[in-house]
Amino acid sequence: MIDLILSIIKFSVFFLSSFYAFIRLNNYKLSPWDLFSVPASALFATGVHYATQSMRILIPLCIFLLVYVYNLIRYRKNPFGTLATSIISFGISIFIYIIALLLSAPLDFIIFQITNNEATRYLAAQITIDILQIIAIIIVFQIKRFKGGLSPHKNEGSYDFLLLISIVSIVLLSLFYMGENDQTTIQLILIFLVVCGLGLIFWWRKHERVNYQQIIIKQNTKILESRLQAYEEEKQQLLKNNAELAKIIHRDNKLIPAMVSAVDALIAKSDYKTELASLKAQLEEFSSQHGALVNEYSNLSDNLPKTGVISVDAVLHFIYSKAVKQKEECTVTAKDGAFPLLFASIPEQTDLNTVICDMAENALISAGKTQNGKVALSFAFAEDGSPRIEVYDNGAPFDKKVVANLGKRKITTRNAEGGSGVGLMTLFEILRRYGASFTLDENSAPAPYTKCVSVTFDKKGNTTVISRGEQITAPLPPSEDPAYK
Repeated sequence: MIDLILSIIKFSVFFLSSFYAFIRLNNYKLSPWDLFSVPASALFATGVHYATQSMRILIPLCIFLLVYVYNLIRYRKNPFGTLATSIISFGISIFIYIIALLLSAPLDFIIFQITNNEATRYLAAQITIDILQIIAIIIVFQIKRFKGGLSPHKNEGSYDFLLLISIVSIVLLSLFYMGENDQTTIQLILIFLVVCGLGLIFWWRKHERVNYQQIIIKQNTKILESRLQAYEEEKQQLLKNNAELAKIIHRDNKLIPAMVSAVDALIAKSDYKTELASLKAQLEEFSSQHGALVNEYSNLSDNLPKTGVISVDAVLHFIYSKAVKQKEECTVTAKDGAFPLLFASIPEQTDLNTVICDMAENALISAGKTQNGKVALSFAFAEDGSPRIEVYDNGAPFDKKVVANLGKRKITTRNAEGGSGVGLMTLFEILRRYGASFTLDENSAPAPYTKCVSVTFDKKGNTTVISRGEQITAPLPPSEDPAYK
């Protein structure tokens, strides 16, 4: 009877300490349901006692299996992860039991001196060991190293070391229970199988870590790929914003000097010279912030057509004054009724001013490379009565690469002179918006001009290129630059 009581006490404490270690290793929290582990441990201990009467070597294995099954049922976590942590928790219990056994030696000596009853001696000694074991395992998990649990993924070195030590402890405890037994051969075979099985578990643990690392690598790769995609999208958005900013700067670089030129014209005629001079200074300062200092323009002609719209008149003055500054001949003409129809076709003044500036400035640049540069700007009508803007110059023909990429992408043959290709791309963006048609004629321009670029607001949206003896007409090409779609 005393053997049964001793077994129940010892095995129950082994079970409870292992279960407690399992909870703390996984950083779980105790709940009222865990009180059922106390009667369960007594029941399991009784079963182990009777099941291992003839083969006591199986006692550690039986206790461990009961601990593992109970942990698996209680928390319903990954079976393999639960198995590895259960081995470690049971190994810790064995290690602490040995420490408690050593610490209880002085107390056991005193107990053996107090009483001569053998049953009382062994019972008191076992209770002393179990109390010390419970106290010791609680103290162990107050250590900072174990207080927050032990993850197989965050503490790989410690986890594997504890797993190996736990396997060795279970094997040694099995050898301790071997004792004097006639079935030594069978016991050795069982020990061999247990060692092999535990070795396989250890191998699985290492294999699981490798798989986990591969999973983490794949997850990190996906995260990095998604981040790269986000960065690429952000990059494209920045490029688009940059292109939009370039268009704004490009527009301002055209309009601000034109406005300064208009103010100059007003100063010559107005009595409010001081106020207008202040306005001009502000415009010049604003222009300098865009990287282009605006010079004073002179020799403005009063023969320019009047549109009735201040901003458009300012643009025409700007174009004319720029031609004078570059010592080019510039003529601006308009058919009767051309401007009202043009304003109806392209009501946004900013778009109209940009079209005029981009077309005229390209002509000024082309004509500026000849000895006697000539440019003509005409506001007229197409054969079907649609309003048309025509710009003539006596410069060299368009480069073949520029013609091939008209409206498709930014391209320029004036990199050394600061050309960016933004002007033509902006022009075609506006043409697509209004359904206007673009014509480049390098064959039939009247003398002394060599080519004519015209924009017709006919809602047809075509591109016609007449060059080098050929004529090609096609719909306006779609932009290949996201910023101009």
